[in-house]
Amino acid sequence: APLARYRSDDPPADAAAAAAASDRADAAANDNVRPRFAGRLVVLVDRGTQGPAEVLATVLRQRADATLVGEQTFGHAGRQTLIALSNGGRLLLTDAFYAGPDGTPLHEPLEPDERVRIFDQLQLGDDDTVDPVLDRAIELLRDDASAGDALDRAA
Repeated sequence: APLARYRSDDPPADAAAAAAASDRADAAANDNVRPRFAGRLVVLVDRGTQGPAEVLATVLRQRADATLVGEQTFGHAGRQTLIALSNGGRLLLTDAFYAGPDGTPLHEPLEPDERVRIFDQLQLGDDDTVDPVLDRAIELLRDDASAGDALDRAA
């Protein structure tokens, strides 16, 4: 079963319904898929996350229960074609869009699960830069590991 769908024959509004119908047909195959990584997955995103990176972030969020941390993404996961015009001009045509595994069109920015403002909190130290997004991601992973350790001790 495909992890993300590429739709060139439907406008973005129809892509969700078409992909959702196709996903129902793939459900039996997907029931047998088991993740190989059992830990928590955190994906860092920001305004520079675009195109294929947004597709990957969506697939990881929907299929691997990944947590997106950072800022809203750029919001353009589509295919564009540059067409030369007879008058010497050019036309940039978006002729296809992607949809996530659940059929969600990916032509809008992704909102992170954990919003962290990058530039408002960026602090320069003497030796290195403090990265609030990375710090929050590490905090989430440590919290998850601590909860797992507590469950292991209780068992």
